[in-house]
Amino acid sequence: MPKYSVVIPVYNSADIVAETVDRVAGFFNDSGLDYEMVLVNDGSCDNSWDIILGKTKENPHIIAIDFLKNYGQHTANFCGFKESTGDYVITLDDDLQNPPEEIIHLIKKAEEENYDLVIGQFEKKRHPFYRRLGSYLIGKLN
Repeated sequence: MPKYSVVIPVYNSADIVAETVDRVAGFFNDSGLDYEMVLVNDGSCDNSWDIILGKTKENPHIIAIDFLKNYGQHTANFCGFKESTGDYVITLDDDLQNPPEEIIHLIKKAEEENYDLVIGQFEKKRHPFYRRLGSYLIGKLN
């Protein structure tokens, strides 16, 4: 059975990181798939790191990495890739924008089609109005 590594960059997400971890773990535990979760704290100013450390004590499948300053999501992802030991790597944002329960669709598609890379796409983005407006205005400025 393959092992899945879920890499999650975390930045100032103390209010949601515990739920994210619990839902990812719940998905894998319910599905019976082998996994590890690589949480990369990207220099958070809140208590995200403390919450991550607490979760490592509850769940032996968690690998925790702490950056002293914010290097950005891409660097956090690459660091997570380097520490991953799974046969497959899945990236997930820390804000539950993409529900962990949807991971099964990526896994099934990769297995059915023998793909090396699978990318999910939103049917409809669920961003709040102010974020859509900000993105629209920035797009107009470019």
